[in-house]
Amino acid sequence: MKIGLVLVYGILPIATSYQAAASYGFLKPRHALAGMYRVTAFTRAGGVEGTRVDDGAPRWLRLAVDESGEALAIQRADGTTQRFPLTIDAGRRVWTFQAPEYGAVRFDYRVGAGGVVTLDGILGGGPAQVVLRPLGESLLLGRGFHWINEYPFNR
Repeated sequence: MKIGLVLVYGILPIATSYQAAASYGFLKPRHALAGMYRVTAFTRAGGVEGTRVDDGAPRWLRLAVDESGEALAIQRADGTTQRFPLTIDAGRRVWTFQAPEYGAVRFDYRVGAGGVVTLDGILGGGPAQVVLRPLGESLLLGRGFHWINEYPFNR
C-alpha cells in the first residue's frame, strides 16, 4: 500500500507534467516557419504600396508565427496587431487563414536563401506578394539569464 501511494503521489505528477510539456509546452516540437519576420515587400496588383493598400487596410510591417505554426500575428503600419488562426500545409506549401477585412486568405509560400519567405496569393480579391525576412532571436531570449552582470546592459 505504501509503495502504491508513493508511486501515485510521486511518479504520476511527473508523468503528467512531462506529457503536458510534450503536448503544449517547451517540449513540443517547433514548427520550421515559426518566428518573427519583417515585411520587406508588400506588393498588391503589380505595384509596391505605401502605408495603405488599395482597400484602405494598413500595410503589414511585421508578422509572427507561433511555435506550433497554428497562429499568426500581423502588426500593421498604423500600430495595430491582429491575431489569426493559421494553417500551414507543408506538403502543398500553403498558408491559409481567415482575416475579417479580406475573408479567406490563401498564400503559396516558398523559402529562399537566408530563411526569406515569399508569400504569393490572393488578398482582398487581388493578387498579392509579401516578402518576409526573419528577424533574429529576440534580445530577451537570445541573451540568456545572468545572476550577476559585470556591466549594465541598458538596451
